[in-house]
Amino acid sequence: MSLQFVNIKIILFGITAMSSYILPYYRSLPAVTGFILMLAASGFIGNCCWAVFGAALNASPSQRAVRQFLTAYYFLFKIISKVDKTISLC
Repeated sequence: MSLQFVNIKIILFGITAMSSYILPYYRSLPAVTGFILMLAASGFIGNCCWAVFGAALNASPSQRAVRQFLTAYYFLFKIISKVDKTISLC
């Protein structure tokens, strides 16, 4: 569970969620503590899912097919990621 506290994306997610969605509406200590625990649990679960599915893709017999698919469409993935980054900067 401590892995999520060193990830900058999780830190920014927590700051954004707390400052934009939680603190303007809830000020009591039990409510804020509950939201903090929910944010930590959701980050931990997301991190575990990412690790499990990544390991499953690397260990599966269809790994060759996945790699062939990604290799065949590498240029398309690069274009999509560049467009996504450009849109997110706007």
